[in-house]
Amino acid sequence: MLDCNYTDNGECVAIISHGVTSNHHRPYLNILNDALSIEGISTLSFTFSGNGQSEGNFSDSTISKEVNDLSSILDFIGNRPSIYIGHSMGAAVGLKLASKDQRLKGLVSLAGMINVKEFFDKQFGKLSIGDLMMDREGCPLSQQILEDAREIGTLTHLADKINIPLLFVHGDKDELVPIQDSIDMAEASGTETHLVSLSGCDHKFEGYYEMLVEAVVPLSLIHISEPTRRTPISYAVFCL
Repeated sequence: MLDCNYTDNGECVAIISHGVTSNHHRPYLNILNDALSIEGISTLSFTFSGNGQSEGNFSDSTISKEVNDLSSILDFIGNRPSIYIGHSMGAAVGLKLASKDQRLKGLVSLAGMINVKEFFDKQFGKLSIGDLMMDREGCPLSQQILEDAREIGTLTHLADKINIPLLFVHGDKDELVPIQDSIDMAEASGTETHLVSLSGCDHKFEGYYEMLVEAVVPLSLIHISEPTRRTPISYAVFCL
């Protein structure tokens, strides 16, 4: 069973989830959840299996396995119009799913991990199997997680298979996932794409919650109810 919070406000649903070694009870995700709910959008925030309070084994928490978790969430939602908002590795999960599953109407990547192997090599390359990832209790590095990341490599080769609007929001001072990841995926994409750079912002959007809402909510409201359009990349830079 997955740990989740579901608020039913109507037909359209925003699905929200987290990154590696984390859970959906994060302030930047909670704020987006509340902002979308105020706008009359149903919200379903959840924690991937093996993470946080969700059932399962963290050692099995690969991107590919989490794609199955997200697919199960879409099964639950059924035919209702839905978008997905994913942070960090959670964004990678959404993009991988969207490359082969047409049920989402839009996707928002928050500090999204695109160059997956590069991230895992940099962050965990010096760890041994069983060592704690990010020094977080209950999050041991496993061979499955490493092998899945290396097999995926980068997500840019999936860009031409994604046919829904994409929004990338990334801080240019992200200490974990460089903004170049979002730039790479946005430039590779053939669908409608928006890239918002938050000047001075870190991986957790601390001090930038209002800007995060301003970047995410308006486009989410549009794309949850409009058909896909193929247009050039739109760039924006927000500064304090």
